[in-house]
Amino acid sequence: MGLLLWLVWTFVAFQIVITGHDKEPELRPGDHVLVSRWSYGLRWPMESLFGLHRTAPSLPRTGQFIAFNDPSDTTVAVISRRPLSVGQCAALPGDTVWLEWHGPNDRAVANPVRYPFVVPGRGLRIQVQPWNAALLANTLQRHEGRQLFWDGSNLRNDQGARVVEVAFSQDYIWVEARAMSGIYDSRVYGFVPQSHLVGRLLCITYGSPLSSDRVLVPVKRFE
Repeated sequence: MGLLLWLVWTFVAFQIVITGHDKEPELRPGDHVLVSRWSYGLRWPMESLFGLHRTAPSLPRTGQFIAFNDPSDTTVAVISRRPLSVGQCAALPGDTVWLEWHGPNDRAVANPVRYPFVVPGRGLRIQVQPWNAALLANTLQRHEGRQLFWDGSNLRNDQGARVVEVAFSQDYIWVEARAMSGIYDSRVYGFVPQSHLVGRLLCITYGSPLSSDRVLVPVKRFE
């Protein structure tokens, strides 16, 4: 029985417990949530020995709730050992996310301007602009090992030459949280690489005392 449970936990689905601030209207601290390991391709165990391998990789659909390894934690080399986070997929490779941006000489304004940020994808070339340079540099450094840096206005390579266009080796998604308190999403940690995807949230198996009416919520609750 123990071996069967380990196989199911490792290769089929596992359970997580929501902690911290309210993640979404559907999720509250203390909720136990079942996560599928096959939703976006099974990521094989023992990454520290054999590297990162995934069977039949795919991307989530916009609107799906997902579990993924925290892309901001670079202190742990093995991706699968980084802390887990949950959120809702808001944009896919090639999609445009409109975000507020203040230049180095800008002052706070009552109605800040929103700028287009294109979500990176495998082989997708993105033009470097003043408003997306820092985010692109962060993504390339953390997740693709590129020696690029932002000097406050431009993106430059390790030789100091200005970079006007960049390409990526893997797909990324943009994750957002709808809760207004304790926001922790792509506005904080940036784009989420496909390599960090763990699986789709299937259902709440046990609700916290504040949400006991949501025990055994069906899959469609997360759509």
